Amino acid sequence: MDFVRTYGIPTKFDDAVRTALTGATRTIDVGRVSYRTWDGRDAERYVANVGSVGMSAAVAQRANGMSKALGGKATFFYALVRVFLEWQNTLVTVELDGGERREARM
Repeated sequence: MDFVRTYGIPTKFDDAVRTALTGATRTIDVGRVSYRTWDGRDAERYVANVGSVGMSAAVAQRANGMSKALGGKATFFYALVRVFLEWQNTLVTVELDGGERREARM
């Protein structure tokens, strides 16, 4: 939904399709991410609009794997607290176009 909100795309299916077919085109940033999965495998993915690393990605991963019986906000808050209490910073390396590399613990 972040992508839809950011670019003003309607949330109703028919309206979104109409926008895709007749709306104005625009350039957006896209990133390619190489990473290690939760089970240790190397993987690659493209991201548009938002790409999370570190704690925010861990919270999203935990929340997405949980029941939403108590609602999305309660589930997200619970996931946030659990990850926060268990978090250990990990080394993240970012390589920008042109080869510049930045590295930090997150």
